[in-house]
Amino acid sequence: MEYLLLVIVFGLYYVVYITSVMYAGGLKLLQLFVYLVVAVLYLIPFFFISNDYNSMQNYLLILNMGVVLYAWMAIKGFWSKPLKLKIEQLTKSPTTAVSENKYEKIEALTITLEASKYKAMISLVISLIFMITMTVKAPPQLRSEFMEGNPMVWVLFFLIFVIYIVIDIVLWIKRKKFAFIAIRPLFVIFCLILLQILLGFNQ
Repeated sequence: MEYLLLVIVFGLYYVVYITSVMYAGGLKLLQLFVYLVVAVLYLIPFFFISNDYNSMQNYLLILNMGVVLYAWMAIKGFWSKPLKLKIEQLTKSPTTAVSENKYEKIEALTITLEASKYKAMISLVISLIFMITMTVKAPPQLRSEFMEGNPMVWVLFFLIFVIYIVIDIVLWIKRKKFAFIAIRPLFVIFCLILLQILLGFNQ
């Protein structure tokens, strides 16, 4: 069951990407069917996972990684300024002839930008579902373990935040525009704190 969950959690990354591009292209019903199938598959390990310690620990660890991954995807979609600046950088010389390679890159970035809000909303919902599942399924002992271990992940993302702030400053000096990519690790930390609060209920 853990392997099925692993495939679902990380396979969803590609599902979210593909369905967001489909949404940007005008298709809106097919995604519902796709996510319905994913939901049914997700419920299989939810109901049939073994209650032994190792199985539950692996189950919760996979979900915990999913919370982080989709929180990152969500804020990357909601905060699209870095993407807009990339497009602006590529199109800032309209009088100069655009090469085919550059044109394709601009087109790809534009599609990504159009799909970003949809991708962000879906990713946030997925991250929240994983949080709620962890809260519902985690036995008291494993709740305590994850509540003790997750602050180490906060520290990791705080270090990433510091690195990203430095990158932001360098890019600001270079372009005179502040992209604030450092918001990404900050949002992940916020989501992990929210998970910590949820795990604290009924401990």
